Amino acid sequence: MSHVKKLHLPRPTAGIKTDVWNLPNEIESQITTLAAVLQVQQQQRTPLAREEEEDEEETDDEGTPNDEQLRNHELGSSAVVAPLASENTKNLRRCFLDQLAELLCYKKDAHYVTCTYLREGVDEVTILASRNAAWEDKDIRLLESLAGTLEQLAVRDPFNLDFKPDLDREFSEYYTPRLKYHVKQLVNSLETVKRETGLVDFLRDFLSRRISSKVLVDGVKSTYANIDFRSRIEALPKANKIVRELGYILRPIVAADTFDKAAREISNFQRVKIELLPGYKAESVTPLLSLCPQLPSERDRARLNECLRKKNGSMQK
Repeated sequence: MSHVKKLHLPRPTAGIKTDVWNLPNEIESQITTLAAVLQVQQQQRTPLAREEEEDEEETDDEGTPNDEQLRNHELGSSAVVAPLASENTKNLRRCFLDQLAELLCYKKDAHYVTCTYLREGVDEVTILASRNAAWEDKDIRLLESLAGTLEQLAVRDPFNLDFKPDLDREFSEYYTPRLKYHVKQLVNSLETVKRETGLVDFLRDFLSRRISSKVLVDGVKSTYANIDFRSRIEALPKANKIVRELGYILRPIVAADTFDKAAREISNFQRVKIELLPGYKAESVTPLLSLCPQLPSERDRARLNECLRKKNGSMQK
């Protein structure tokens, strides 16, 4: 039985486009303008400013790294529609959706940022996923395999085979493009650290395709489990960034753990359906200064004027 269904854009009616968002121009412009205001007030970078923009959580901060950072990666965009449940079950559902969204964003590209949604019925769940990038055959294969595995885990047979090694391998191979990005970031942070040349060589073996994604992820897991290694890393100036990059590399096996637990503990995974929503083409909309809310200072308003001027200039090219 097929578990995954790709939804398609509706057939266009007369005079209406379906390949772009159909919002009134004033609303589109207001959304764009408010985004510019937030950029000025919060010093937030434009997501598509360059090809390899860092995630918001991937910038350095002053906090102290710890094991909790490795387990709690940044949350994906997700929503849950479910019956009343305990707080632990709610958290497990949300972790399931967040980590599925992270996994499906397997390229460091804003078009692959994924939203996930869970609709629950009696003895069945429907997972909806949406992103602007087109859904490819590799996505379908992974999700078909995942849905079948979740159903088998939900049977709660104490003699069930251990599916986790297979999930680890599938997820690691699927996530390879994103792993390459984070490995490069980690090499850049560690290559000048004298005592970590062995780890750097191991990471470079992956970049040179001498080891597989699964071997990489398992090796990073073993390395981070070493208490002496963690102590050395936490003493480095870029400790937070290094810990985060290690966590991003471990996403495939963290997701496998979460999915295994969700299927066994949430009652309605006996039947799993996955629906993939079509993406919409990006459309440039000119922001308007007249739509801006009152800004707290003249300095902020001047910075906003400059931001809007640059946006308008780039759109006219």
